[in-house]
This record gives sequence, C-alpha cells and structure tokens, in this order.
Amino acid sequence: MREAFTAWAVDSRSKEGHGLLGRYFFSHCIPPSAEGCLIALFPTRRQARQAIKDVFKDYTPSDWEPRAVKVEVMIDEAKGAIK
Repeated sequence: MREAFTAWAVDSRSKEGHGLLGRYFFSHCIPPSAEGCLIALFPTRRQARQAIKDVFKDYTPSDWEPRAVKVEVMIDEAKGAIK
C-alpha cells in the first residue's frame, strides 16, 4: 500500500548543503507519535514561514537562506519481514 501527502518543510539553503531541517531543529518536545519522521514538517506554508521567523529572529548563519518548501511525503508499506 502506498500513500502520499504534501507538507511544508524548511530548506536551510546553506552552502554546506544541510538541506531540509530536522524535527529537533524547531522543538525538543517531539511526541512519540512523530519520532519516526526525521524532517520537520508543517501542514501549511504559513506555519513553516512562522517557524523560520521564530527560530532565526536572533541569529541566522551568514551562509543560510532558509525558505519554506513544499514537499511530497510518500508512505510505502514495508514488504516482508526482517529475519
């Protein structure tokens, strides 16, 4: 079974190539139900942009240009069992 949904993430756009920012970048209080997702995902662009403002209001690394980006998340049910 395969499912997909769209969400918003934050791309650091750093020269080092850090890419999409992780779940702990914005909060250390991650509910157990969200621990399986490595990337911080937001339901709306507005929420992603607000998170950027909140986190980077005091300091933004000089080589970062964080932007909210639309992503498609694919969930593919694992086949078989690990032995």
